[in-house]
Amino acid sequence: MKMVFIILIAVVLILAIAYLTYRKNHNLAFDEPRLKDAVNRVFSESGESTLKRSDFLLRLKQILGCTHKQALYMYGVARTKGLIVVDNKQVSKAL
Repeated sequence: MKMVFIILIAVVLILAIAYLTYRKNHNLAFDEPRLKDAVNRVFSESGESTLKRSDFLLRLKQILGCTHKQALYMYGVARTKGLIVVDNKQVSKAL
């Protein structure tokens, strides 16, 4: 009985560590300077002043190393903060 209890505790600890590691890797902290740098990098690497929304999101996702859902959130934050201008699904950097 004692051995079963020890194995059960070990399994719970391993699952807790795995879950916390997963949460740490997928819960990125975004601040405005990091987002501004990412937006600047998206446009500088593309070499264009205007991108399609889907291309912008793909590049933002690659640069930040986040999920598509997080990239959509950051797209909204960038729009709200005035870092980008969106016109008819075309994204351009704000002046």
